[in-house]
Amino acid sequence: MVSAPVLSTGQPSTLAVWRELMTELAGNHGRAVAYLDRKIAEQGADQPVLADESQVLMLLVAMDQR
Repeated sequence: MVSAPVLSTGQPSTLAVWRELMTELAGNHGRAVAYLDRKIAEQGADQPVLADESQVLMLLVAMDQR
């Protein structure tokens, strides 16, 4: 398994960490959290997110603004 990069928060860039961050930003019922829940169910909470941190953040925040 590939090790997860480290986010600017010092946390590993995993699906679980991104879900936690989006829950803090948008609450438990946002589209981004639902998407991350599906990915966690498919791939596991510890799955690394290898994309650039700023791009992932922009994508997830945009999901909740539609």
